[in-house]
Amino acid sequence: MLLFRRIKGFKSTQSAINFVYLLTLIHQLQLPDLSDRQKAEIIADFLSAAIHLNVHCGEDFQTLVAEEMAKLSDVDEEDSEQRNQVFT
Repeated sequence: MLLFRRIKGFKSTQSAINFVYLLTLIHQLQLPDLSDRQKAEIIADFLSAAIHLNVHCGEDFQTLVAEEMAKLSDVDEEDSEQRNQVFT
C-alpha cells in the first residue's frame, strides 16, 4: 500500500504509529456484529488519534489524506450506474 510508504514523511515515529493505529481502527469498524458500545469505543479512539495527528502533523496529515482520497475512484457512483443499467 502506497500509504505505508508515505508514513516516512511523518515528523515523528509516534505520529506514524498513530496513523497505523487509525488504519487498524478503520478495519475494526468493518467487523461484523459489533455492538453499539464497541463501535462507540472504536470511534472515540479514532477521533482521539485523528486529533493527535492533526495537532502534530497539521497540514502534512491533511495533505496526505486528501492526496490518497483523490486517487480513489467513486466506487459507489460506478456501482449505482451499473445497477441502473441492469434495470433499464
